[in-house]
Amino acid sequence: MKLLIFLGFSILVFNACQTEVNPPHNQEEEEPFVSYSAKEVDWSCQYPREWGQLVDMPMEENQTALLLLQKDEFNFMTSITEPFDSSLSSFNELNISTMLIMKAFYEEDGRKANVNLDKITIDGLTFFVIDSEILKKGSEEEVFMQQTMYNGLLNDTTALNIRISYNNVADKKILTDIIASSKIGKQAIEL
Repeated sequence: MKLLIFLGFSILVFNACQTEVNPPHNQEEEEPFVSYSAKEVDWSCQYPREWGQLVDMPMEENQTALLLLQKDEFNFMTSITEPFDSSLSSFNELNISTMLIMKAFYEEDGRKANVNLDKITIDGLTFFVIDSEILKKGSEEEVFMQQTMYNGLLNDTTALNIRISYNNVADKKILTDIIASSKIGKQAIEL
């Protein structure tokens, strides 16, 4: 259920994207990449310095914001952790439901969307991957933007949710490279 709240929050970011961004510092004197580490979940990655970190992002009470990046209103990444309760549903069922809800949301908004579910492994952790290609309103083939959600179960009770949104190939590569090069601690479990 909390994944659905994260989805709702992500959709708000998708629709608004009016959040303040921390501008990069003097880039001539600094390395091109910034290292990020979330010690509480043993997750780390590097991202390009020119991508600003979002600040003052609203979260649900039980969610923890990790890395929130934004290049512009269409190209950004959000990552959170939240509790997962396996007595309510399996992680597999939760991701299937999330995929169906996303597809229905876009269609209710008057947009066709191609939404698919897959799995990948990053540094030993299996992620459910929900890929969405969202078309412009009224279009049968012109792409408005794309979103990909990565949902991994760190342990029996904590989910790591990373969502990227992009509208061009170059930014998709940057965002997927950030995720693919992530390092995830020993607490990861196999799905």
